[in-house]
This record gives sequence, structure tokens and C-alpha cells, in this order.
Amino acid sequence: VANTIGMDKDEWVTSRYWEIKRYVGYHYARLLMNWNDPSTSRKSELIFAINEMRSCSNQGALTKNAPLMFIAQQGDHYSTDKQYASGKDSLSERDRRSVVNLILEACVEANRSNLLQKYSFTAHVARSLRKLNANKECIKIVRGLV
Repeated sequence: VANTIGMDKDEWVTSRYWEIKRYVGYHYARLLMNWNDPSTSRKSELIFAINEMRSCSNQGALTKNAPLMFIAQQGDHYSTDKQYASGKDSLSERDRRSVVNLILEACVEANRSNLLQKYSFTAHVARSLRKLNANKECIKIVRGLV
């Protein structure tokens, strides 16, 4: 497909990653992006989502919903309680704060496109913030919606 429209294959896959992921699933989409190591692919996808969000923000364009949703779900992958981490990555206070700030940054971008008003996004944000013990931030987001 990329050759037909005169694009490089990697450029084509990168520009359509979120659509490809939706249709073929994460496993195959990550292989197309050459994120071959399953232990680091989630981090690579997060970096990709952050770069896309910030690039769109710097250009004044609206960020696609998929990278914002992915960032909003980051609290599902971490635990702040080392005793109950059970397969999830345990976070230091500094890292926890970074993830919370990243989710809040995604909320600012989501507000520009009215994604923040959608229940599915807001539910992921609230769940992630609660799991990261960012209760004050969670309350502020929910109060801002009411």
C-alpha cells in the first residue's frame, strides 16, 4: 500500500499505527513498528504516544483519541504499593508523579477535542489516577466536568 501512494513503508505504518492497532491488535501492530521485545514494547508504545501528543500540541493540531486514551490507561499498568504489585511495575514517588503529570497533560489535550467529555476517557483517567493515589487530581478532573 505504501509503495502505491509513494510513501516509505515505515513512514506509512507510523502514520497509521493507531488504526492498524485497532484492526489487527497490539501484537501484530508492535511487530510492524519493530518493537520486537515484549518486555519493552509497552514503553516504546508509550513513548510513541507521548511524542505524537506533544508533536500535535506544538503544531496546534488536535491529537488523535487513541494515543490520549493509551496515556490515560497508564495507571492500570502500575502499582504504588510494593507489597501488592503482583506482576505490575512498582513505582517510586518520583515516577508516580511523572505518570500522574503525563495523564493530566493528556487531559488538557483531550479537553481541546472534547474527548475529556466522553465517559470512556474520563473513566480511564479516574481509574488511573485513583490507582496512582492521585486522589486530589482525580477529584479536580471530575469536578471540572460537572
